[in-house]
Amino acid sequence: MQYLLKDVEFSGLRLEVRPGVFIPRPETEGLVERVLKLLAREPEWVADIGTGTGAIALALAAAHRSLCVLATDISSDAIRQARRNARRLELEKRVTFMHGNLTDPLEPQWMGRLSAVVSNPPYIAFAERKVLPPEVIEYEPHQALFAREHGMAAIRRLAENAVRFLRPGGFLAMEIGEGQRDRVARVLHRSGHWAEIRIERDLAGKDRYAIARRSI
Repeated sequence: MQYLLKDVEFSGLRLEVRPGVFIPRPETEGLVERVLKLLAREPEWVADIGTGTGAIALALAAAHRSLCVLATDISSDAIRQARRNARRLELEKRVTFMHGNLTDPLEPQWMGRLSAVVSNPPYIAFAERKVLPPEVIEYEPHQALFAREHGMAAIRRLAENAVRFLRPGGFLAMEIGEGQRDRVARVLHRSGHWAEIRIERDLAGKDRYAIARRSI
């Protein structure tokens, strides 16, 4: 339906969505809210990894007027869509879109410079395809939905690599899948990069957000 209507509301913003780009969900608004609470009000730089329509990046920039955002995506279609949304919302001067996989576009310029790395990565295991609604499987981009290693591949890579781009005290915030709480916590602990690790629930009571500070 969102593709037919060509737009969706996210965190008070109207975003254009077209086939080939992941449709932002209400659960991800909770991730934006948590990130905004953790950020100071001073000028800061944040990266949104796997930006899709630009939903997280644009919502953060709209709500935090001294914030600048770097937004990456492996899909060139997504980058084009996100740039259109930024222009529509007059936020193109504060959000920089970068084409590439996960944190790769940030190297080497942004190492040690960011206040936060935020992501709604692909986290669904390929084995779960059979239980997803047909409208998701048949129309939404699979690279934005599915990840190898039982849905953990992108999360694991972020846990290992995001720390390199954070300044001391910076944090990683990710949306995760139902049932991934313990595995995500173990990955973060075992990496040795993170402190203050916590998993928080969404409004439906499901474990949904993983947040961790860079170890000093």
